[in-house]
Amino acid sequence: MSIKVPEPSNEPMWHYAPGSAETVALKKACDQLLQNKPIQIPCIVNGKEYYTGNKAQQTVPFNKSHVLCEYHQATEELCQEAVKSALASRAKWAQLPFEHRASVFLKAAELISTKYRSMINAATILG
Repeated sequence: MSIKVPEPSNEPMWHYAPGSAETVALKKACDQLLQNKPIQIPCIVNGKEYYTGNKAQQTVPFNKSHVLCEYHQATEELCQEAVKSALASRAKWAQLPFEHRASVFLKAAELISTKYRSMINAATILG
């Protein structure tokens, strides 16, 4: 079987010059995150969301009174369930052909560098 992996290359540098499309998109994403109520982030195990009620907050570094999100902390039992689920999935994942496994990461990289770039950068900047 022949596996064709794309030639690795760096993305072009974005300079975020004043008024540029990337600067406008980043500012819009930052504004959107700052205007929302705190985002509720559950624990996710085996595709199921868990709102444990044991929450912690992430604040914006330049305004500690502004809560960006509240995340639900996992219990010991939930952590054990996550490990059990991951180990059970491992065998299925390992049986997939390399091309299929690689395509998952290539698609994620594509989405991060295109559709979700501004939102991910904004979330990183804000906290």
